[in-house]
Amino acid sequence: VEKMMDSFRDRMSRCFDNIAQEHELAAQRLGQDLAPVVREELKQVERILAQSRASAGPSGSALHGGCSEAQLDELARSVQVEVVQPLHEQIKSLSQQVRTLREELRRLKQRWTAERLAHITRGSANSGSPPLPRLGTAGARG
Repeated sequence: VEKMMDSFRDRMSRCFDNIAQEHELAAQRLGQDLAPVVREELKQVERILAQSRASAGPSGSALHGGCSEAQLDELARSVQVEVVQPLHEQIKSLSQQVRTLREELRRLKQRWTAERLAHITRGSANSGSPPLPRLGTAGARG
């Protein structure tokens, strides 16, 4: 029974590790998937700015025929709000999920070890295996 419980603990540990790795990979894939979209958006902005400069003529002043400073500032704010901030929030969220999973795994291993030691110190008079530790979710019953 002890070998079976050790095997169960090891499998649960691997499961949590795999979930954490999957979250990390999901964050990486998110960055890889969004990079071309952001790149294309930036290319469009560059095209607009190039057209602005071209229409401004030889003076080089884009304020007369193209984008004004206020429009450029608004564009920069829009990119920040609509692209950069949501990406940062998603990355922070995924990173927090990974940290939470790793912390839960660490607590699970600690509780399992404590239960195992308590079971060993009680001796083999109680031949049953130690109870499974709860996973720390509110309202869970052990």
